[in-house]
Amino acid sequence: MLVERIRWAVAGRIGEPKMRNSMLFAVAALVITSSSAIAGQVQYGSGVASPEKGVICDTRGKWCADGTGLSASWTSQYFGADAAAKLDGVEQSSFGYSNRVKCAIATQSCTGGDAAKAMQAMLFGAAAGGASGGSAQVDFGNGVYSPEKGVVCDGMAKWCADGTGLSASWTEQYFGGDMASKLSGATQDKFGYSNGVSCDVNAQACTGGSGKAAKKMTKALFR
Repeated sequence: MLVERIRWAVAGRIGEPKMRNSMLFAVAALVITSSSAIAGQVQYGSGVASPEKGVICDTRGKWCADGTGLSASWTSQYFGADAAAKLDGVEQSSFGYSNRVKCAIATQSCTGGDAAKAMQAMLFGAAAGGASGGSAQVDFGNGVYSPEKGVVCDGMAKWCADGTGLSASWTEQYFGGDMASKLSGATQDKFGYSNGVSCDVNAQACTGGSGKAAKKMTKALFR
């Protein structure tokens, strides 16, 4: 229908048959290309779709997120700089989509709605499988959480540590091999989390940030 309407509009304005045919061909190609792009996306209903692996966008709200939270860069790519600018000051680590699914960096999970499980796998990948414990996890704020006893992960930076220091094995389990390989050469016994808390293996303690979170993280890692 769209191509047919454009064909009549073009026919009324362009007298040359060759030029008219060229215009129609170009318009038809544009429509087909756009349709293919839309069809190629993974759809989660109610204006929610994944344009590429690890990214899910809300076409109604005009914003995108990835495994680290709301993303200005992805939003700018798919909806423009003005839409990206609107994310300033917005809570980055938890967000709700138009299909009623809510996702949280701290727990690396999505809940609510029929599409939650599929969206969780798309956003968090390997982390989603390890984060299936749900209520068993402990949230320390700003994407920092404990998926199980003795382990505290940073969902924003995508790495994990245990009582012996930064852990490539735990990081691989929850965030994949690529993230684990990035720990090579990093200081293993002292590390700072995205919630402002720093932990020291030698001192067997965590300090800074919220004093309450630091105490809980000390207990989670070293007790």
